[in-house]
Amino acid sequence: MLYDWSLASANTPFAIQIEFTDDLAVRAYQWLQKLDRTKVLYLDAASYAVPSSEQKMSTSLWIQYYNSMPWNSYDEFIDWLNSARLVDFSRLTPTLFCSCKYDLQEYSCVHSLGLLMMWDHRKVPQPLAIRRGKGRQKKVKLALTKD
Repeated sequence: MLYDWSLASANTPFAIQIEFTDDLAVRAYQWLQKLDRTKVLYLDAASYAVPSSEQKMSTSLWIQYYNSMPWNSYDEFIDWLNSARLVDFSRLTPTLFCSCKYDLQEYSCVHSLGLLMMWDHRKVPQPLAIRRGKGRQKKVKLALTKD
């Protein structure tokens, strides 16, 4: 196992930047369209609080709880944890951290990519052309008639 990892690391150099897939970019753009941008709040040096889809409290209250930690039960903590996401974004480094999965793991997610699009650091994906369905169009002009 260690030998395989060693060979793979020799053939594949370290990544300098995070690679985003096109599918993730489309999902991030859709998430950004639904997002109320006034609820994205600045937390500290490079951290932002982003509302969750299962929001049980406002983002400003989430930040107050983040600073004071007044939970009395585990259920209150879980409600708080699922109400917003903590995204760490530094303009100096390309690394993005988000709390939407496990702790502050480094990976690309909808929230981090959506914030990059919101700040114009990442290009918004071009919408794909909508394909016509099979068969004949609904409103077809009659053949051999004058218009």
